[in-house]
Amino acid sequence: MLSFFEAIALLLLALLITTPADAIRLAPRRSGWSITGGTIFLYSVAIALHASRWPLAVVSMVITALATLGLQRAGRSGWWIVPVAWNPLLLAYFAGVVVN
Repeated sequence: MLSFFEAIALLLLALLITTPADAIRLAPRRSGWSITGGTIFLYSVAIALHASRWPLAVVSMVITALATLGLQRAGRSGWWIVPVAWNPLLLAYFAGVVVN
């Protein structure tokens, strides 16, 4: 039996797989800025909560921006990076909620 979070993750995955590429009708450049901007906002809040992990958070922001750019150049949707970049466990770790 699946837990609630596993069921939600499977539902989101099914939605991602079955959603057409043009379902979110944003220009690729605007889409990339939305993803990167959202990532910067989320990690900035996490850094504000726990400042000692800022180097890892900055690396995550850079990786998100580069992955978004790479996906868009390959003709794929940049939104595929969002489940990783906006992962609540990563954000909780950078915010100091999850201890090492």
